[in-house]
Amino acid sequence: EAEWFKCEEPVLLLDEVRGKKARKGRLLAVAWARLLWPLLVDERSRHVVEVAERFVEGQANDEELSRAGNAANQAYLDLWNTEDINGWQIEAARTVLVASIRPGIGDEPFVDRVREIFGNPLRKVKFQKEWRTSTAIAIAQQMYESRDFSAMPILADALQDAGCDNADILDHCRDEKQVHVRGCWVVDQVLGKT
Repeated sequence: EAEWFKCEEPVLLLDEVRGKKARKGRLLAVAWARLLWPLLVDERSRHVVEVAERFVEGQANDEELSRAGNAANQAYLDLWNTEDINGWQIEAARTVLVASIRPGIGDEPFVDRVREIFGNPLRKVKFQKEWRTSTAIAIAQQMYESRDFSAMPILADALQDAGCDNADILDHCRDEKQVHVRGCWVVDQVLGKT
């Protein structure tokens, strides 16, 4: 289990969770693309990330996802034909396209996103239904919708008030170094999105 948290090889982490939860895998691709959000200069590239995220939630259909992907592909080609373009922007556009197919591999932030979304698959946390109070659900829903996870410590307090004494859950919520994204394993548990 300690190896899960020390591992810096994305392929090994993905092997551990592969095929377990398609929704989580897709959210991982979106989280990876959102890491590059500031570098995406073309709205078509940003749009494909937004559509992919809505697709995961069942709010976009295959046709809309395909159209967005085609537009992002054209954005990528347009970037190549621009003389005054930063190489990072080209790489960001390429990564968004790759992320729509499968998560990117190779950087430390990526392994952090795997752990953020899947938790620890070697030690399953049994989430108790009594921890899903109206307060905990409201906090989790607000963070999920706004993508602002600054209230994670407050969620930890709400869960603790509801009787949660699970160190994995509470520590995850209170970890100041953790960057949270949609698909966060704790928020998903609170919202029943497993």
